[in-house]
Amino acid sequence: MEEELKDLGMRIHTSFFLHEDPSFTLEKGDLLVSYLDHDEESVTILFVDAPVFKWVDYSPEKKEEPSHGHFEVLNSKWLEHYKGVSEKKMTPGDFKLEWAKNKKHHYKLRFEKIGCLDVICDSIKLNPEELDEVLLEEADFKKSGTD
Repeated sequence: MEEELKDLGMRIHTSFFLHEDPSFTLEKGDLLVSYLDHDEESVTILFVDAPVFKWVDYSPEKKEEPSHGHFEVLNSKWLEHYKGVSEKKMTPGDFKLEWAKNKKHHYKLRFEKIGCLDVICDSIKLNPEELDEVLLEEADFKKSGTD
């Protein structure tokens, strides 16, 4: 099967010129990508349980379409390759358990005139610190309402 790009429909600004290149942080197996978008708004993307990723700098010689956006790569050859490498490195029982419980995905974020990020991970969260704050506020509200 041929690879397909499925638009994630997330509102992440990856077009126009960013004020800085994205920064990457690995934390307990998760990949955090942070940058300031063209409106100088801080954007953080959390890739949950990301065992492998790659960054390729923009090259004007490459005419890859579209030039920006965020996608899931369906029928990913890179994901299949990673699965094959994992199978060779893990015991058969561990491999079966890992791939049965975790459905890994291949995500691609293209930053116009900067580069392209490919990540294999379980899921994506946009601005996770904001989500965590909302969840904490909701938990505090529920807790205070039950006393």
